[in-house]
Amino acid sequence: MLKSTCCRHGVIFICTLGLAFTGTQAQVTEKKSDILQSIDTAEKHLRLNQPRDALHVLDTIERNEPHNPWLWYFRGAAYTQLHDPHRAVDMFDTGLQKLHDLGDPDPTLDRLIRQARRDVRREYFFLSWQFGLAHDSNATFEGGGQTGDFVSGKADEVAATTLLLEYAPFITATEKFTIGARAGGSRHFRINEFDYQQYGGYFRYDRHVTDDWQLSLLYNYDIDYLERESFLSNHSFSPSLTYYWPKQNNQLRPTETLFEYRIELRDFLFDIDPLLDRDGIAHAAAITQKFSFAMADPSKSGSLTLGYQFTSIATQGTEFDRLTHDFLIGMEFPLLNSHDPTKYLLIPDKKLSAHIKAQWHIADYREASIIDRDGDERHDFITAAGVVLSQLLIDDPDDGELLLHLIFNWSDTKSNVRTADRSTPFTYDKIVAGLQVQWRF
Repeated sequence: MLKSTCCRHGVIFICTLGLAFTGTQAQVTEKKSDILQSIDTAEKHLRLNQPRDALHVLDTIERNEPHNPWLWYFRGAAYTQLHDPHRAVDMFDTGLQKLHDLGDPDPTLDRLIRQARRDVRREYFFLSWQFGLAHDSNATFEGGGQTGDFVSGKADEVAATTLLLEYAPFITATEKFTIGARAGGSRHFRINEFDYQQYGGYFRYDRHVTDDWQLSLLYNYDIDYLERESFLSNHSFSPSLTYYWPKQNNQLRPTETLFEYRIELRDFLFDIDPLLDRDGIAHAAAITQKFSFAMADPSKSGSLTLGYQFTSIATQGTEFDRLTHDFLIGMEFPLLNSHDPTKYLLIPDKKLSAHIKAQWHIADYREASIIDRDGDERHDFITAAGVVLSQLLIDDPDDGELLLHLIFNWSDTKSNVRTADRSTPFTYDKIVAGLQVQWRF
């Protein structure tokens, strides 16, 4: 949030303080020195996450120099730390107006305020749109599950898009209520029967029970279409509890631990043999641990995520009743210039980051399979890995960010199911590689 130190913005204070003070030159110089020292103190409070102490210092500055735009920048930063984004935006808007009244003498400060305003505004309004093209070595449709229900065995090109909108009509220092909506889908160039669309919305309530613990309640609804025909209607409810670890200066430190339970009501919207009916209830329990690790540049860091989820799925038929175990490991970190760690690898001042993940999915089906030629119980094991390189191309505080993602995913799916003709329909591998453009506002 704070991207400048007092020594960097001393010039703007010296230019503007004279507008507020009268008296001898010695008195003016002394008051300038006092203001600069107070601003430095307020900034230190903010760096120590002490926003109320910072506001107390800033109140004193306002009585002497209410027109100083840096005062309002730090006021906005303080209210951001107090989780009061609406008031923070008002402070940043005041800072921009004060800067404009002075003739916009400091472009750097102008950009700092606009960036800070955008970041805090995203706490109550966020919009994202993504579009991409990819090559799929084995076009499949997963149908809301982990294993492919329809496997073509053929390569195809895919165009995909996703739109996400979030709005928080109610937000305080301890509570937040968010409404979200999304729409997306994919279209194959040749295998049109796998064309897919999804529309969904959700309500989320977050409450800080203590400074370290947050309770969240999420209701989510999705409806999926396959080849423009309704396929799946899914309601889910997820209570979760997150623990935020105290800040530490270790090279590798825990940041948050998430405990989550989810119940899903799945309704597959097509007629099928009763034994193959997949309508039913799924229960899931998960734990996720996140860490932060230091980079060569102390101002930048990476993250490590470890997760496990257990799911129990019961259906109205018998074929798809199962217990599943999912293991996840993920890592995200900036790619820095080895000769100058303060700069990024490709475009020095534009963030380039790597996202690496690996997943293992184990599914044990409860009943003998009517698909398997020997009537065995089905067992699946899926290994998946992926790498995403994300390059920030445009970072405009008013118009948003434009990012380019290079995506590579590999998966290997194994199953013991063997049909009467000895084929193995649920054993396959695939590679998906593509490019995606994302705009975030």
